[in-house]
Amino acid sequence: MSNAPSELEPLFHEYKARDPRNLIIVGVALLLLGLLIYVFEASWWIILMCGLIALPAVIDLARDRRATLKLDDTHLSWESGARSGNIAITDIADAKLRTAMDVSQRATLLLHDGNRVKIPIECIPKGRSLDEAFEARRIPFRRALF
Repeated sequence: MSNAPSELEPLFHEYKARDPRNLIIVGVALLLLGLLIYVFEASWWIILMCGLIALPAVIDLARDRRATLKLDDTHLSWESGARSGNIAITDIADAKLRTAMDVSQRATLLLHDGNRVKIPIECIPKGRSLDEAFEARRIPFRRALF
C-alpha cells in the first residue's frame, strides 16, 4: 500500500459554439426566416426583428467561440473570450451553485479575502459534475434553486 496522496481526476469542461445542436438551431432559425420572406411575404421590419434575434448565434458560430473550465487538485481556472480566471483551491472559502429559472447553471465563489467571483455561465458544465468535483476536493459549497 502506498502512502502517496491520491490525485483526483481533473474536471475539464469545454463549450464550443460549433456544436451540432447549435448548428441545427441556427439552421432552423434561418429556414424560418426564409419561410417568412418567400412564403408569407412578411414585412421587412418583421424579418429584421427576427433576424436580429438570430444574429448573436450566427456570430458565435462564425467565430467558433469557446469556453473552458478546469478544476484540478490545486486550481480552478476558466476562460471565455476576454474573461478568464485562475484561483487556488485554498483561496475558496465557499461556493454557491444554483440553477436559474431558465435551467442554466450559475456559480459564485466567495474567497477568504471577502471577494466574490462569478464564473461565466458558458464555462459551467451541465448537471452536477461541478458539485461532485467540489465535494471530492472538499471545497465547501451550497446548492440553491433559483
